[in-house]
Amino acid sequence: MPLTATQFSDIEATTLKEILPRNVEDSYFLATPLERYVLDHCSVPWDGGAYNQDQFLLQGTAGGAFTKGDNFNTEQRNFIDEKIFTIKTYYENITVDLIDGEIFNRGPLAVLDLTDIQMQAAIITQSARIACDMSRHGQANATGIIGNRPKSINGWIEALNDGVTPGWEGSYFTSYGQRSRANDSLINSVPYFAGNSDGTTAPVSYQVILETYLDCCITPEHPDLGCTNKAFYAYMLEKMQPQQRFMQEKDPIWGMESIRFMDAHIMVDLYFPSLKYGQNTPYGNFLTGTYTSPGTVGTGSNMPTATTINVGEVFCWFNTSKIMWRVVNGLFGGEFTGFIRENNNTRLSGQVLLAANMKFQNERMHKQIFGIGA
Repeated sequence: MPLTATQFSDIEATTLKEILPRNVEDSYFLATPLERYVLDHCSVPWDGGAYNQDQFLLQGTAGGAFTKGDNFNTEQRNFIDEKIFTIKTYYENITVDLIDGEIFNRGPLAVLDLTDIQMQAAIITQSARIACDMSRHGQANATGIIGNRPKSINGWIEALNDGVTPGWEGSYFTSYGQRSRANDSLINSVPYFAGNSDGTTAPVSYQVILETYLDCCITPEHPDLGCTNKAFYAYMLEKMQPQQRFMQEKDPIWGMESIRFMDAHIMVDLYFPSLKYGQNTPYGNFLTGTYTSPGTVGTGSNMPTATTINVGEVFCWFNTSKIMWRVVNGLFGGEFTGFIRENNNTRLSGQVLLAANMKFQNERMHKQIFGIGA
């Protein structure tokens, strides 16, 4: 009985196909200059130990003006306190089958190496996962904290907080580095809501950008990096560019385009939290939304209390000299374990491993701003 339909045409059945270009284009992942900047400028090797202890000056000495006959205040004070950070571990799995490599994807007809492509995909995926986690927290679910994330790195959202004012994803953190923030401005950075008094978003203004920058300046220290998403960046340029307050530059060392404001470079990170361009992906959520603010917020936060907060677009000032990316050298520095044969089949698996964490010093020298709209 003759066939009435064929799956392939005569040309397809008798002609070889051309694969061009001979590579796999990445049309899935995004650019993450903040992660690249931090890894390049702020990396400090982790040389072992159960945790990292970060000391800071807690207070000054007792003293003051006096006259003859006055008694001195001779109290013995504690001058040094500490924050504690543990290392966090990540993996990306790669599984291949001997049948694919030894029978099909081999020889001159194997235009692309499937194993090599999977290795590249694992590294890119891990980079995307870390980029998303840099904007999230690494604490267990508790009062004020949305999400249970003790396995993740301690991202900037928990460092740039004051213990009472929610950040861009609605959480506030009463401790940082396992140390309470109560009545201690030394490890506090008050999130700034740049929206309206009814909780809606507002257009970006030069005043907000300048005042939040100056708020982070502790002479002679100042922010050297501003990071945001495409929407905020566009709104900012549309508002400010006619006034010639910015100058576009290209960093000669790491090659990223940025605009200069005062002594800081402002750049776009496609994984930075955003309402317009954010996404909830399998490797991380960087889509902003709404939440209800608490009854008490920090002084200077400009956030209305007990109100629906529209997060909109997010922007941060960073002093990168006060950021440490602690990473383990060797196998857990993003290297591949090698393949291990599974039992009773032809599959092999291996993992790309990473052990790292992110910590901020002098948190008042950094700031997160949100509530920006068109």
